[in-house]
Amino acid sequence: MGRPTTADGSRIWAPHRIPQDPLESPSVPQGPPDSPRLPQGDAGLARLVASTQTRRRDDPVSALEIVLALLCVILGAAVQGSIGFGASLVSIPLLLLVNPMLVPGPAAVAGLTINLIGMGVGVEHTDWRGARWAVVGLLPGTAVAAIVLSMVTGTTVAVLSAVAVLAAVATCALGARPGYKRRILLGAGFFSGYLNTTAGVGGPPMALAYQDAPAKTLRATLPVVFVAATILTMVTLARTGHLSAVDWRIGLILAPGGAIGYYATRGIAHRIDGDRLRTAVLAVSALSALAALARVVL
Repeated sequence: MGRPTTADGSRIWAPHRIPQDPLESPSVPQGPPDSPRLPQGDAGLARLVASTQTRRRDDPVSALEIVLALLCVILGAAVQGSIGFGASLVSIPLLLLVNPMLVPGPAAVAGLTINLIGMGVGVEHTDWRGARWAVVGLLPGTAVAAIVLSMVTGTTVAVLSAVAVLAAVATCALGARPGYKRRILLGAGFFSGYLNTTAGVGGPPMALAYQDAPAKTLRATLPVVFVAATILTMVTLARTGHLSAVDWRIGLILAPGGAIGYYATRGIAHRIDGDRLRTAVLAVSALSALAALARVVL
């Protein structure tokens, strides 16, 4: 229908309708019936953004990035296969460079695979009693870290945690030998859970506690604690919506890289024992603390 007219045929001027709701936007012309419909106002824009995010979640990484991520996981697993820990320290910073969407979900799934392999390979050398006490300490350490993060900025906590690791490394380098007695392992587990949550460097406390243990015992026991820590992390990620089906799928694609890297170093692992193992533990622990500081500063 056209505009209304008067008796003499002249058109009556009719203003555009003024939206009653201040948030309501005027309609956007849609074009011919067979043309794509444009979104109307803020609601349409929200739908457009949501559909874009959905596409990103469905296809978060490219094939090239998957290949690069596999190489990162292989490298991290090779380090852990040789000295007993360090997979996350090596792989996570590299994965962040490849594509930030690979962390934390896919990285956690791949890391769980590496630790399950390490736990299975040396099961006869595992210090189950020590691992049990460490896991007991792990739970309150994680809880305390969550409370601290709710009260203090994450940057401050990460810096303080990294400095604490460096202090522990320096103390051990100067001759301190804490050993792996019950109270030491409780403290190491507590500190490991705390550091894993606040700075992402949960390995050094456990490695420092076992630095004087036989290499086979260290390599077999630490993965048990790391499996418990990873499961705890994955439960937290799932409850907060950061571990989706896509994350699981990508993580499982990366998992074979963990097996390749771990078994690639089995032939030389027996050469890293005694003082060599202790030196490697101190060096990698220090590097993990420095990496945590670098992530904050840079």
